[in-house]
Amino acid sequence: MKKTLLLLLAVIGLCSCKKTPEAVSVPFEQVEHYFAKADGPFSRKITDQATFDSMFSPTYTMEVQQAPLDFGKEFVIAIVNTVTDEKTTLSPVSLVKENDSLVFTYSEQIGEKETYTSTPSLIIRVDKQYDAPLQVIKVQK
Repeated sequence: MKKTLLLLLAVIGLCSCKKTPEAVSVPFEQVEHYFAKADGPFSRKITDQATFDSMFSPTYTMEVQQAPLDFGKEFVIAIVNTVTDEKTTLSPVSLVKENDSLVFTYSEQIGEKETYTSTPSLIIRVDKQYDAPLQVIKVQK
């Protein structure tokens, strides 16, 4: 009787142990050479070219341009801050998929006052295979 009860408790204990899903790192690429036309602050996932074009314009530089965005295969995550006269740098920290959602963490570093204003922004491109509801976390540097 004691052995049966012990065995039953062991089986119940093993069955009740759920392994929590681990966060899986998601690859992404930072997108450069765009400036925000839309007023911030906001963070959002953009899945089509028309929405992206309504919020961002390309900057023209002599640097090598990156591949154009292909919303058939990818989406972007965009972070836009409010207009500021302080040197502000937004940098990606991590993108993970956990519990059926994407968690994007970025850092904000605020520096000295400048003589002009700007709208700090950050854009990353992500393959559509990782599409999920988005959660954004900001950390201060």
